[in-house]
Amino acid sequence: MRTTFAILGLSLAMISVAAFARDLSGGIFAQSARGNPFAKNESGAEAGARMDVDPLSLTAKLHPSELEPEQIVEVQIKLKLLPGYKAYEDQFKLVPAHDLGFQVAKYHITPIHEFYDDFSKRQRRGVIDEAVMTAAIGIPRSPPRDGSLELNLTYQACTKTYCLFPKTVPVKLSYTVKGDVKTGATAATAPSSTGMFEQSFEQAFARGLVWTFVFVFFAGVLTSFTPCIFPMIPITLAVLAKDAQNRTRVQSFLRSLAYVLGIATTYSLLGVVAASTGALFGSAMSSPWVLGAVCAVFLAMALSLFGLYELELPAALQRALGRGHSLSGNLGAFVTGLVSGIVASPCVGPVLVGVLAYVAQTQDRALGFTLLFVFAFGMGQLFLALGLFTNLSRKLPRSGPWLNGVRNASGLLMLGAFYYHLELLLPRRHFDIALAVGLIVLGSLGGAFRREVETPFAKIAKGAGWAMLLFGSFLMIVGAFDLRPLLSSQSLSGLPLAAEGVPGIEWRPLNDPSLDEAKRQGKPVIIDFYADWCAACHELDRITFVHPRVIEATRDFARLRFDATRDSEQLAIYKKRYGILGLPWVVLIDRDGEVRRDLTLTEFEEPVRFLERLGGL
Repeated sequence: MRTTFAILGLSLAMISVAAFARDLSGGIFAQSARGNPFAKNESGAEAGARMDVDPLSLTAKLHPSELEPEQIVEVQIKLKLLPGYKAYEDQFKLVPAHDLGFQVAKYHITPIHEFYDDFSKRQRRGVIDEAVMTAAIGIPRSPPRDGSLELNLTYQACTKTYCLFPKTVPVKLSYTVKGDVKTGATAATAPSSTGMFEQSFEQAFARGLVWTFVFVFFAGVLTSFTPCIFPMIPITLAVLAKDAQNRTRVQSFLRSLAYVLGIATTYSLLGVVAASTGALFGSAMSSPWVLGAVCAVFLAMALSLFGLYELELPAALQRALGRGHSLSGNLGAFVTGLVSGIVASPCVGPVLVGVLAYVAQTQDRALGFTLLFVFAFGMGQLFLALGLFTNLSRKLPRSGPWLNGVRNASGLLMLGAFYYHLELLLPRRHFDIALAVGLIVLGSLGGAFRREVETPFAKIAKGAGWAMLLFGSFLMIVGAFDLRPLLSSQSLSGLPLAAEGVPGIEWRPLNDPSLDEAKRQGKPVIIDFYADWCAACHELDRITFVHPRVIEATRDFARLRFDATRDSEQLAIYKKRYGILGLPWVVLIDRDGEVRRDLTLTEFEEPVRFLERLGGL
């Protein structure tokens, strides 16, 4: 027996040594003096003949192609391999061909495929067929004005039978330099989106009111696709989907129209008040009384959808109208739209800034109200479309348990809107407890303790009920013992803030000494005015301000931030100094201490576009 085990152990050892030796000899980095060591089933002459093959073709371009000193641009290289070849991801290198001051950051390739490598006998990652390589390039303080930049791209490609030696191919890029004396170009900065929209608004206004209203309407349509409108979608679905199966297409349209008119009415009133008083547009959301009223309306609507009661007008008003009315009809949709208009008010963009500035300058409140109403009505076209889509439910069967399911789903959407705004009203610990109570109640009543679970839907409902019950209990413990700081730096809304510990731009509080210090040191300045109720501010924190290229581009900036959630005397000073009308409001100041109003950011912006904005300094 011992002899058997000894022989077995020796055999395993020999297999291990052989496998190790095979991996060493089969690695793609091992080179042989006799040519390619990985040519399979080919003679040395055949393998050597393949060494001159270049299976990679590429095209490259810079974005933008007009450069400024110390700007960060992006190079995009489209890669295409011959059929049968694959290139290893870790063998790509991209470096400047000449030392001219250009700096190339780490590249990114997409798509990347995983495959089994016949030579290293393991899973590898790399390029097959086509891919795109992107990398950030730092422009030197004095870029060469010959308009030519050359990079060296190194790669190694293999087939199933042989591998090529690493190859280096040149990547030639063309560019122009702003302010080039040879071309007579000036260093004029490209207008920002804010500047372009304000200029377009002024041009439309100069052509007459009709063109102005058309321009403002379509600008509202575009605004409806911004992140700050997203929280209104579940509210809209909950309101408009109620009893949709019993309405005709015309009735569904009128219900949606009533809801949108309510939004536009509140939006316009808030805009006129903001432009007339100098208050921040959307600042009503920072008032505990307003937030409390909004939460109460959404909770009442949710409980009504769950079937606890039917919202109705007072009896005296019903008699005056001549018949019974409930808040679930067109009037109810209009009232809900009035409240939802407050939810939409934190949305501010270039066109809205132009309209508010016009109202503030001319004090023509009637025209300002009309312009804002048309803008909000354009923004409401998305909700009109959602309302019409709910009419499709008329094609479903008229009766059955699915009707209660639709009603309960609408109630859940409205309850989600309630908690979305309750988070802005309560401290985090108290919000956790309130959310825990809601989940425990929903889980208990929604099926966790249901005994009859014969149908698949009943089983799903019971599982969802237990999930809510367990998670609600967990949240209750977290809130009761204030464990949130120990668990995560994220809010339950899913919007991690750079100020809460997520790696991002390191902000300092805004004050006059910080501004004076930046001016003495010749540093550019970025100032972020944000608020807890500003959805676009959260999007900037979650996507733009945490991007590595944005962090690197602002490293030499004085990065200052001011919390505009609550009104204050200092905020009033900054509003007057920087012309702040709403949030977000990101101010850029150049090295000479001049405020670049043409580069002010008043909406959410993707990292690439924000880098172009920074390049305008």
